[in-house]
Amino acid sequence: MTRDPVCGMDVDEREAKSKALTAEFGGQVRFFCSAECRDRFVAEPTRHWQAQQADVAQYKQHHQRHRGT
Repeated sequence: MTRDPVCGMDVDEREAKSKALTAEFGGQVRFFCSAECRDRFVAEPTRHWQAQQADVAQYKQHHQRHRGT
């Protein structure tokens, strides 16, 4: 499982590949829950990728505070 970089939904990589719901960005294949999310990402990949990275950083900070590290 991976996360759709547009909507944040969990995506099964094999299922996404079988439905052609993928796009390459930054030298890696990205997986999507729908053609709509894939098309939105393809239209503005940097915007969606930066937003996802910010969410990941916020998630890590949140959990570090709870662990006391």
